[in-house]
Amino acid sequence: MACLSGVLERFCARYGEDPALQEELGLPDAERELIAIDPGYPKPMRLCRLDAFLHGYELKFLEFNADSPAGMESRFVPRQSRY
Repeated sequence: MACLSGVLERFCARYGEDPALQEELGLPDAERELIAIDPGYPKPMRLCRLDAFLHGYELKFLEFNADSPAGMESRFVPRQSRY
């Protein structure tokens, strides 16, 4: 887990400096603008959910999720009136 965490940290740090990596990911402009915001402290916290399972005595990772937490549904988000 520590190894994977280090890889993700290096990837996130590199993203801001590497136009080729930015192009490869193809994020919308609005998301690029959010990523470019300086948080005002040296090392921002990266939040994600790593989906994994045990195979024998080995931990196998399926995917990296940087979106909403598992199980979150739209019913938990306040709805605006249409009127």
